[in-house]
Order: sequence, then C-alpha cells, then structure tokens
Amino acid sequence: MTALKLIDSSAVIGSGIIEGNLNFMGQYSECIGNSADIIIDKQLHKFNSQYCTLNIDFFNNQSLHPLIGICFPQSCNSNDLQTIFQSSLNSTNKWIQSLVAFSLYTNTRQLVTVGNQSINTINCFHGLRVISLIIVITYHTIDAYTTNSSNSIEIIPMYSSIAMQFILNGMLWIDIFFLLSGFLCAYSVLREVKQTSVRKYAGNILWKIIHRYIRLTPSVLAIIGFSLLVEVMSSSPFWFIFVDNNKSCLKNWWKTILYLTNIQFNNNNEKCLGHTWYLSADMQMFIVSPIFIILLTCNDIRKQYLGIAINILAIIASWTISAHILAKNESTSTADFRFFIKDVKIIDYLFASYCRIPAYCIGILMAYIYNKFGKLNINWTTNILLWILCIVINLVNILSTYFWFSGYSYHNFGFLLYGTISHTVWSICWAYMLYACAIGQGGIVNRVLSWSALIPLSRLSYQGYLIQSVLIFIILASLPLPSYSNSINLVIIC
Repeated sequence: MTALKLIDSSAVIGSGIIEGNLNFMGQYSECIGNSADIIIDKQLHKFNSQYCTLNIDFFNNQSLHPLIGICFPQSCNSNDLQTIFQSSLNSTNKWIQSLVAFSLYTNTRQLVTVGNQSINTINCFHGLRVISLIIVITYHTIDAYTTNSSNSIEIIPMYSSIAMQFILNGMLWIDIFFLLSGFLCAYSVLREVKQTSVRKYAGNILWKIIHRYIRLTPSVLAIIGFSLLVEVMSSSPFWFIFVDNNKSCLKNWWKTILYLTNIQFNNNNEKCLGHTWYLSADMQMFIVSPIFIILLTCNDIRKQYLGIAINILAIIASWTISAHILAKNESTSTADFRFFIKDVKIIDYLFASYCRIPAYCIGILMAYIYNKFGKLNINWTTNILLWILCIVINLVNILSTYFWFSGYSYHNFGFLLYGTISHTVWSICWAYMLYACAIGQGGIVNRVLSWSALIPLSRLSYQGYLIQSVLIFIILASLPLPSYSNSINLVIIC
C-alpha cells in the first residue's frame, strides 16, 4: 500500500493544456502522510515519503515552466530525481522517434529535402538511377501493351527500328542497378573498415544481412497483398488473365519474400510478381558480397590484389556459364518480344544472379578505386577520348540487337559473344563515366545527372520499381478491346 500511495499521490497529466494549464501538483497531503515500518535484512526501518516539485524548462521561456508534483522516498535526493526523470524522458523520446518514422509530414519533408548533401554523396547516381527506372518501366509497358495486340504481325517491323533498340534493351539498364548496388555496398564497407576494423565488419555481416532484409521486405509484402486484392478492382475481357497470373502469389509468395524469385524449383517456373527477380538477384549478391569485398579492405597490398583477382575471376566464371547456357539452349540473351510468333527461345538465363554478377563486381572494383585513389587527375585529352570510347561502345551495345530484330539468326558466334560479354562491357563503360562525374570531370552529363530535382525521384525508385508492373497490368488489363500497336500508340501509352 505504501508503494501504491507513492504512485497515487504523484501528478498525472490533466486537461486544460491548450488553455495554459501546465501545473500538475498531485496529492500533497497524501504524499507527506505516507509512512510505514519496513524490515530490511531483519532490521526495522522507518519509511517516509517526501513531496518534490519538478520545475521543467521545456519552452525556454521564464513564464512557461510546467510544475509537476512527484512523491518520492525521503532517502532520495534531487540528483536521484533528476536521473530518473532524464531516463524516463529518454525512453519517451525513443517511442516518439519510433512513431515519427510513420509520420507522413516528416517522411515527405525528408523525401523532398535536397540540400546539405553529405560530402560522400555522389549525386550523379541519383540521375542515372531515375533514367534507368524510366527506361525499364517503358520497356515493361511496351511488353504488356503488345501482349494482347490486335495486330501482332505488324509489330515486328517496329521492333527492328533503331529507336526501339534503346527501349527493347531494357535488360541492359537493369545492370545499372546492379552496378550502383555493388558500388554502394563496397564503398560503405571500405569506409566503415577505415574507421573501425576488418574484424568488427566481419562480426557484423550477419546483422547487416538481417537489417537489409527487414528494411526491404515490408514493401515487398505490401505489393504482394495489393496484387492479391486487385481481383475485385475491375473487370474486362482480359482481366481474368491478369487475375490468373496473380494467383501464383497464393502458392509462391514465399519465394518472393525469401528473395528466390529468380530460382526455378522442380520445373515450377511460376513466379509471384515476376519483376521481383531483380530484388532476388540483388539480395543474393549482397549476401555473398563479403567474399568479394573483405580482402579489398586489408592494408596488405597483396591481399588487395587477391581481392581484385577474385572479382575478375567471378566475372570470367559468369562469362563461361553464360556462354554455355546460350550455346546449349540456342536461346536469345535479349528479351525478344517476337517470341509469340517467332521461333525464339526465352529462358531464365537473364534472371540468374550468377549471370548478372559482373555488373555487381565492377561496382565493387569501382568503389575500391574511388576509395583508394580518390579524385585522380585524369588528363583532359585522355578523359575526352575515354568518354567518346565509352559512349560509342554503349551505343554499339544497344544497337547491335537491331540485326537480330531485323531477322538475322541468333545461332552464330557473334551473338554468342554479345550475349556473354555485353552486360560486362556496358557496366565497365558506365562505371568510368560515373567515376568521371564523381571526380568532377563529367561536364554537362554530370550536371544533368546531378540535378537536384531528380534526388526525390531517386529515393522513390525502389518503391517505383516494385509497384510499376502491377499498375501497368491493372491499367492495360482493364481495356475492353485488344490494343492496336503502332509507333504513335506506344509513345502515348508510355
């Protein structure tokens, strides 16, 4: 009863705060009249309460000092009271901060704030991420729009146009995400180890994987739930196709949240949200990334060379596997939309992490160079020549598919070579151009990619990638008639 009186006589926050009532005094007489005899270690002690008043300067205003009455044991002093109050305040602040994480106002403000960027931020990454996402969304839109087209035969000439190669090679632009992901993963580790130690990083690897899983998975779960609810959102002659495709999530949702969408089990190729293959591949690369990064963090230059060698060997191994898969299956390494009328074999080669890891390893090596050498002083002439070379190579990379879309056979050495190394060459060229931008030698390209208006869009790129395919199919599956595909319609729908 004595302990209960301590609580009961202390103040509680009451009403009238908006009107200026900031004094909550509790029950003074109940507190000072609270006494009892207690036995501690077989000795009798007298227990008495004391009434204390907290004068809190919340508002830095002499006329606005809340007064709070607290009933405490007489053995406690003012320092004890201050310590307890500060501890309670810290605990309350933690709860407030947790709730703020769900605040629309706070999150929106952080999202659109573009000033005071960290000195370690490479702003050109934001622009390239947004551009890559736009092209990938356009690629998915054209894919979905032409699936139920009423003029399938007439679509083929459009695919053989020069302009369409920039969109149809959407799989190349996915490599930008892997490149940036590998760089950011490695760069954060290299900076962390510089401030702490390799041993501490190695000890935190499992926690980093768990943290990444917890950070990414709620959004994936939300999209899965949303995709399962869309059945009742509309109806059309094509709606059942969309609904039937989404029903695979009822059986295969676990693959998606375990980031196994890009792996085929027991000849079951059904995917829940097929576009999440990229998230699965990225998570798998992140899990194995310590193998490619940890030696690069060592002070011993020989270990660093070994780390570089491991990344290069991983790239060569990926080439070997890719060439074997392409030759064995006689398949295309591009997403050829003509598969519905042409004898073009599509396999999951493009989704496998072991075939897409070169871009990730190049990102890791780029981070190592940027961290070790910083802003290299590249000769102006050399820089211009490298920029021209990279732009030409990437244009050739994109436009090379023109020949196959024009009817040339996939089954030749040239296409096998293209399918094996095109993603790697593309990533190397972009790695140099991004590095040049990061060290201030990117000129107008850097100014465009670093435009501050693109930063909020870049921060939304993960959510945008997750939701885009679902929204595209909802819109197109709601059409009452088959779509008619021509260049003007494709431009409008995109």
